[in-house]
Amino acid sequence: MHYMAVLTPEEEGGYSIEFPDVPGCLSCADTLEEAAYMAHDALQLHLQCILDSGEALPPVTPEKPIEGKILLAVPFEPSKSIRISLMVPDFDLRAIDAYAKRHGMSRSGFLVTAAKQAMAQE
Repeated sequence: MHYMAVLTPEEEGGYSIEFPDVPGCLSCADTLEEAAYMAHDALQLHLQCILDSGEALPPVTPEKPIEGKILLAVPFEPSKSIRISLMVPDFDLRAIDAYAKRHGMSRSGFLVTAAKQAMAQE
């Protein structure tokens, strides 16, 4: 299954990435190559969180050209989530949950995103 990513060139450089069929699934990148990677990563995480919560995936609509935008078909490959147990100080957990909620994410989704961003810094 493929979802269409819409890449918008930004005036200051780089690209913003959104998925019209997947509200709230957003990302950004400096180059087209990075945009393809970031779009795939964002879609995988977002849709896997939807599946993990027991919800149905959003339907895919046919692609329509959009003037001034770049369209990219991004595949979704469901993965098996593995339940883990973490020890986290209660103050930190409350802050994590509040941040995730403000950004429309689950706790797990936020932690995975933060971990991937940290690993990408190496």
